[in-house]
Amino acid sequence: MSWIDIFREVAEERGRRAEELVRRLCGEGGALLLFGSRARGGGHPFSDWDLALIVRAGDYEVRSTGVGQLFVIPLDRLDELLATSMVILDILADGVLLCGDRALYEEAHAKFRRYVEERGLVRSRLGWVPAGWAV
Repeated sequence: MSWIDIFREVAEERGRRAEELVRRLCGEGGALLLFGSRARGGGHPFSDWDLALIVRAGDYEVRSTGVGQLFVIPLDRLDELLATSMVILDILADGVLLCGDRALYEEAHAKFRRYVEERGLVRSRLGWVPAGWAV
């Protein structure tokens, strides 16, 4: 077996594990998003599966899943999270709804858009900055 065959098998196994995780998370309620390079179309077979689960209320968590990270984002704390984490801004800017509560996703995305608009933020290679600072 060649190293290319081994890499292919590893990538396929990770893909299967990611699909199982997505199926399980889709059954838990909330709105499940894919973000990061895979959502932006720049991923490759070994890219992480970055997922975010938006829930109505609860604790903010970041979990390692074995195939990537899972961010659990409670809508009732979203304003606080947007103010303290560029990752949350990135998730809501790039996130693709995989399954779940579309209304919950749209509510979170509307809060994100309002937050960015009110502060005049733009995404730059340095992260989210006020429009006049963009590089």
